[in-house]
Amino acid sequence: RRSPYLCFASRVEETQHFQLPTELHVTALPLDRSIDSSDPALPYRFSSSYTRGDNGSVIAKRILEFSPAGVVCDASTFPALLALLREIALDYQQALAYAPN
Repeated sequence: RRSPYLCFASRVEETQHFQLPTELHVTALPLDRSIDSSDPALPYRFSSSYTRGDNGSVIAKRILEFSPAGVVCDASTFPALLALLREIALDYQQALAYAPN
């Protein structure tokens, strides 16, 4: 990217609930993740956590706090933004381990 781009400050929280069939139970959850960037041009925080809920459910929670200095980011910050997007994509590829009861 060679041109400045729009990058608005935002906070996004996402919670997903997964209910497995009664014949299955969770044997392992993905590891929690937390990534902080202290780059003053493109500060962000991303975290994800996975917990067991009631009745064998799994709760996945992701929080992204993105707070650039302005509404337009310089092209030099684009590699840092791509790194953040890759981390978020990796988190969505996490898998639950489960087995029959």
